[in-house]
Amino acid sequence: VAIQNDGKIVAAGYARVDSDEDFALARYTGDGTLDASFGNGGQVMTGLGSSDDHAYAVAIQGNGKVVAAGWASGHFALVRYNDDGLLDATFGNGGQVATSFGNRGDQARAVAIQDDGKIVAAGYQESRFGNKFALARYHSDGTLDDDFGNGGNVTTSFGSEYDYAYAVAVQSDGKIVAAGYAFIWSDFDFAL
Repeated sequence: VAIQNDGKIVAAGYARVDSDEDFALARYTGDGTLDASFGNGGQVMTGLGSSDDHAYAVAIQGNGKVVAAGWASGHFALVRYNDDGLLDATFGNGGQVATSFGNRGDQARAVAIQDDGKIVAAGYQESRFGNKFALARYHSDGTLDDDFGNGGNVTTSFGSEYDYAYAVAVQSDGKIVAAGYAFIWSDFDFAL
């Protein structure tokens, strides 16, 4: 969930449409009613392919555009919407971006907007060798920021097979903090 500067509330998740699950967003006014000026009566559904697509996070950019992050076809998936709920055609491929970390089990679970408008998505990379924290940073047009990590991507292992990032924040000095958990020895521990 994210709060816009005008007090409207945007919630992101997913909903089943026929046989697939798709990104689902709803925007509410300050009194809790659906905002009819967003999408179809306050709701937007976006399918990103022929498989299930799940949105797990949402952030509002300084220009009022809405960025939802999650996964589609085993990749990080970001979708950007204009203030009216329509896909922003200036972002990625018709409003959608998919990023692979080389596997088919990559999931974005959090998203944050930097002061310079860059978008940071955090989650995890799944592979047969174990899971790692995974982050990707994008320019405001949806292209990966090559100045970040390895071509726009960063993975971090805590030395376990199960490392999952579920939250991300950008500090005032521009440093990025990701939080989640890691399986260390025989316990799941808080990981930062």
